[in-house]
Amino acid sequence: MRTNHDPEENDPIMEAVFRDDEMQAGMASAKDEALRAFRGHHRNRQLVRRAISLAALAVAVGVATHWMRIHQTPTTAERSMPVRAEKQLLKGAPETQGPTESKQGLTDEELVAAFPRGSCFVAEVDGKKRLIFFDPAVEHAYVAR
Repeated sequence: MRTNHDPEENDPIMEAVFRDDEMQAGMASAKDEALRAFRGHHRNRQLVRRAISLAALAVAVGVATHWMRIHQTPTTAERSMPVRAEKQLLKGAPETQGPTESKQGLTDEELVAAFPRGSCFVAEVDGKKRLIFFDPAVEHAYVAR
């Protein structure tokens, strides 16, 4: 009968302990790899969200700028028509008429209606009809010198 126990023999308890350490190390490396993948995916989602937000902001600024240009700046046709009409009034004779204008010129009401409401009026100064603006900025926007 043997009473001495050889520690180097296959001891099931020692094998279970060593196997458990290897499993823990493998699980720790798998956990680190999963966390790296999760952080990378999270970072990519944040970048996409920020890019979409910036694109939406750029579109909103572009639309607002375009809207302001359309509604605040008179078009070339709007600027040229009143200038020709004012020149006709000042000279007293019609200039070369465009295809839409009559040979008689514009009436005072038609001339005033071509500008923003309440921005000007027609007055007689020294025997000549003049278009008078209340706001110099509106006059500058519509009348070219």
